[in-house]
Amino acid sequence: MYCSSCGKKIEPGERFCSECGKPVKEAEVRKKTFSPTALKSIVILGIVLVAIIVLVAVLSVIRTPGAYSSPEAVAEAFYKALDREDAAFMANLIDPYYLEENSIEKEELKRGLSHIIEVTKLFAKRFDYEIGEPTVYNGEAEIEVTVSIEYGDGEIYTDTDNVETVKRDNKWYIEGEWLELESIQS
Repeated sequence: MYCSSCGKKIEPGERFCSECGKPVKEAEVRKKTFSPTALKSIVILGIVLVAIIVLVAVLSVIRTPGAYSSPEAVAEAFYKALDREDAAFMANLIDPYYLEENSIEKEELKRGLSHIIEVTKLFAKRFDYEIGEPTVYNGEAEIEVTVSIEYGDGEIYTDTDNVETVKRDNKWYIEGEWLELESIQS
């Protein structure tokens, strides 16, 4: 710390400047009154707070597949996975209770979803979708999704799917009945 009058360095704890004799302002005295232990505690507290903030941010970004907070998010994830041909990810978005009730195994589900992907990609040159607003009722929601498929000859087919979702344990999933998954069982 330096004297605000003459600029000479003032040692911690001094109340007057040794050069010009001016009193050191109270605020200047307080600036250097942190003990090394207190300063260390402040730094550690700062590091802990930053670590907590980073942890919360990471946990909010990294989610277990299928753990989606809204019907729109799970529908968006499903169509994105379809577009990138990721049957394994799509399988994680399907209502686990539905799979259990209908005795559908994950591997069996992945094969069925892979078939949907193959058929879509076989005919489609381009695949686009637009997620609409959901109609939510009693832990279920229906979302209008407009799907556009451009075929190899340039013809564009547009259709609207009413995607059914269900909320289980505060997570939204694609309803298995909507996909008619019973038909994939061996």
